[in-house]
Amino acid sequence: MRRCGFLTILVLLGCVSSIAIAQSKLGHLKEWVGINPTFNDFKPRREFLKLPEIRRPLLKLLSLDDYRFLTRGCGKEVPIEMIGDFLIARRCHRYACGNGGGVVIVNLSDGAIHVAIMDEDDREQRSFSTNGKYRELPFEIQLGFLLIKQ
Repeated sequence: MRRCGFLTILVLLGCVSSIAIAQSKLGHLKEWVGINPTFNDFKPRREFLKLPEIRRPLLKLLSLDDYRFLTRGCGKEVPIEMIGDFLIARRCHRYACGNGGGVVIVNLSDGAIHVAIMDEDDREQRSFSTNGKYRELPFEIQLGFLLIKQ
């Protein structure tokens, strides 16, 4: 009985410490709230989607074409917003938002990245997630996925 309780405590401590590590690694990203992902006043100039902690998971998650569409093809953007522990970056096609766009959602508590893309070739929205749980996002965050569907 004592052994089972001890193991439970160890598992819980492991979960809490992994969440704390993810928050400490990504907590600095909160400075991007209210700032456009590419046009910013940081010196030296930085782009949100090209930060190593964002770029690496995106390159593993998306095809090279999808990554290029999101970072190069989408030129219009709005400032990054934060809902709960989620950072939300929205971008759309540089010529017209009706030609497609994308949403990148970063969960600061566990480091998961969720992406929804709709480009001009596919009129269907495609969703990606580093942890496979994009459908478990809070309702107000899921609305961000729906907003690019027009």
